[in-house]
Amino acid sequence: MDLRGARMTSLPDEIQHCITLQEMRVDGNRLRAIPDVSRTAFDLRVLTAAECELSTVPEWLGACRKLHTLELGRNKITSPIVSLRECVSLRVLDISSNDVRALPELPRGLTRLLASENKIDDVSAATSCADIHTLDAERNKITSLPDDIAELHKLVVLKVAKNLLRSVDAPNMSRRASRLETFTFSQNPLGAIPWWLADVPLSALEPRFINETAAVRELRHTPNYAVTLDLGNRGLLHAPTIHPHFPSLTTLDLSHNSIGFLPSHVSELTALEVLRLNDNFITFLPDCSKMKNLRDLRAHSNRLMSVHASVCTLRQLETLYIGKNPLSALPDLTPCLKLKTLWMAECRFESLPLHIADCPSLTNFYAEGNPLKFPEPSVYEKEGNLGLLAHLKNINENKREQEEMSRIREAEKARKIKAKEEKAAARLRAILRFGKSHLAREEESEEEEEEEEEDDDDDADTVRSGATAATARSAKTATSSSSRSTKRRGAKAPSMGKVLWRRLRQVVVDDSSNKREAVVQARMDYDTLLRVRDLKFAVKLADANAALAATNAELRDAELERADADENLARAVEEVRAIRRKMADQRALMEKFKSISSDTLQELQVRSTEQTFFTHPRPPLGFNV
Repeated sequence: MDLRGARMTSLPDEIQHCITLQEMRVDGNRLRAIPDVSRTAFDLRVLTAAECELSTVPEWLGACRKLHTLELGRNKITSPIVSLRECVSLRVLDISSNDVRALPELPRGLTRLLASENKIDDVSAATSCADIHTLDAERNKITSLPDDIAELHKLVVLKVAKNLLRSVDAPNMSRRASRLETFTFSQNPLGAIPWWLADVPLSALEPRFINETAAVRELRHTPNYAVTLDLGNRGLLHAPTIHPHFPSLTTLDLSHNSIGFLPSHVSELTALEVLRLNDNFITFLPDCSKMKNLRDLRAHSNRLMSVHASVCTLRQLETLYIGKNPLSALPDLTPCLKLKTLWMAECRFESLPLHIADCPSLTNFYAEGNPLKFPEPSVYEKEGNLGLLAHLKNINENKREQEEMSRIREAEKARKIKAKEEKAAARLRAILRFGKSHLAREEESEEEEEEEEEDDDDDADTVRSGATAATARSAKTATSSSSRSTKRRGAKAPSMGKVLWRRLRQVVVDDSSNKREAVVQARMDYDTLLRVRDLKFAVKLADANAALAATNAELRDAELERADADENLARAVEEVRAIRRKMADQRALMEKFKSISSDTLQELQVRSTEQTFFTHPRPPLGFNV
């Protein structure tokens, strides 16, 4: 029965009564379901229903033991496909261009499996087909090949292009490589090319992998004790497998190729010292934590979105090139103590990391071509790259100083809190032991000591504010007579606050007969304090007037110097004008007397200046008419 392209939306029910039906071809219709013919058409061998609108595979197909060909491509199948293990005669299965997410159970005798353009992530079910010779799984989401795919001895066509394969290597594939007739695996994020690729016939490979095949063949003839491997400028799309074939490798050059992904085994090259990956299409760097000896890392002119954090652990790193990448952030490079050169030009850094300035050995720094907002572009325009580095170092120093000051303040604050707590605890113990009367006397003595400390701090602030030593001495002279006698004895003079506190205490503790005298003395001391404050204010005002007078004197001197400079400039301009007039006279005389000698020319110039030559012309000396 051939109903291809009939634009039918459903098949008639009478088809279920076709006992001798062997082939049913209904491609290119608008069918959403196919009637069950398994109960009558026991000899059904071919069923093609491509380019229809099927969303599910009929369950009755799993019981068709004589079915040979089943084509369901270019439909809308999304549901899981029924098991086909009982279809022992099935040889061709086409489920391409659907939304299938997993392969069904397949019969052992299947020879062709076409499952391209689906969402399949695993093709392990195909390894149960011992007779399969064609496996087409392109444009899927396959992440790895089955481990036992090499056991399919009749497999000659393998298509796995445009998937998510990180590797096309599988155990024992080297034994099957030479028998492959078609092998396509392009447009996969491959990390490395296996060495058995050189055994695959060139006619079976895609033309784009000719360079990879040549590189693998060259590596197979390289001794495994080699320390330098140059694969630069080879037009490679994928890097060949290097580890564990070259355990002593110290220099690896993969620059100027078209590599998009690096093999993960690069991280296992522990002896590597130089790694060049520049001018490729690499988006991520490998883990470098095991490369303890790496000194030179060049990954500029790529598509790096970030720098792996393991780069910060490379203590032997001296050169790092990451410029010409879409980078906007950088890990902390402070542990890289030997880093001397950092090239991060033409990236997307809007703010340079401050930790760059903490690299102690960094001397060559390049950051031009970035849309910098911090530091400001004017810093680079004035001082260049080294100016940027110096600017970052200054900011770091200021930041460390602020942190240190903050730490000191916090420590002082904690100390004061602890002292208050200890004081409160001591006060409580004193109350419990001696009572409140003894505690009052203790508090009076402590308050006196605190007042003395505050007065000493005030005196120190007065000295720091710029008062001269003579002014300080005059201020102290104006205090009470008791302080003068103390100074003469050589002891430290008590502060004004201390004197007042003592006088006020006398008012409280003296007898009733001396209260009036103590009050009068306190008033006198208070007047003395007011006079000292006025004296301090007068001293500050005098200092300010002196500074203003000095500034005015400097301004007058500057004006005089400017006047002298203007006069000198006018004199120099006049001299230049005189020289120009003299030169103009010389040119005029030389035009008039072309054969005149230099001595005669000088004499004519003198006469012209005195305005005697042209009023009384006479032939010059030594001039032959």
